[in-house]
Amino acid sequence: MAGCFDSSDDCTTQVDRLVTMRTPTDPAMDFRLEACRTYYPVACEDVCDLLLRREDQFTQQTLAHCEVAFFGDTVAVKMSFETFSGGNNCPIEGDDAPVFVGGGVK
Repeated sequence: MAGCFDSSDDCTTQVDRLVTMRTPTDPAMDFRLEACRTYYPVACEDVCDLLLRREDQFTQQTLAHCEVAFFGDTVAVKMSFETFSGGNNCPIEGDDAPVFVGGGVK
């Protein structure tokens, strides 16, 4: 049970992705790839973060793992992330307000 309250439903789903691309790509990605190559592995998470932001279908995701490998002008990015799947008893993403049952504080 991942982040749920009294439920057998999972609140998050892990997604594994392998992305390959040829360089040069676009200025934003090229900047991150060059930083990753220069400051490996410290700056490589920025590559995965940008790829996640570009994934339209995954709007609520948390990066769990990121690997970047360079093969000449080809780059392979292996990443895992968790995305909110919204089970029955899962908290609502972004709703940090406590819920009081039975009248709250008097």
